[in-house]
Amino acid sequence: MPKMYRALLLIYLTILGFAVFTPRQDLDMTGVLPPPTYSGSAIPTAAHNILYLDGALAWIGNFFLLMPLPILIYKAFGSVAARKTFLICVGLSISIECVQNFIPGRAADVRDALLNIVGAGIALRVFGKFSRIDF
Repeated sequence: MPKMYRALLLIYLTILGFAVFTPRQDLDMTGVLPPPTYSGSAIPTAAHNILYLDGALAWIGNFFLLMPLPILIYKAFGSVAARKTFLICVGLSISIECVQNFIPGRAADVRDALLNIVGAGIALRVFGKFSRIDF
């Protein structure tokens, strides 16, 4: 069973990498999104808003971004200490924000890192309560 969770962890990290390290070509040099120009269809506009999270949607996305990570780490590697798992999540979140500084159309944001960390911490705590793991 741990092999399956290790595979899921690898898939999750791959998708996460594509999501956070893909350059955003739609931003101009000021970092402002130009309004999408579509011919009357709401579907491309909705897809644009989902792919390039704007406003409150970005905050929600960052809150949930790392939630699966502590659960997958525990399931993939067995009894990993909660503190160590949390520190992995903190390190990954900070690393993501630092690397995004060097990607065109991306920028580091302390709020994003804090939301990632809070989301991962809540997931770790809730998972610990429901699975009766002693954290």
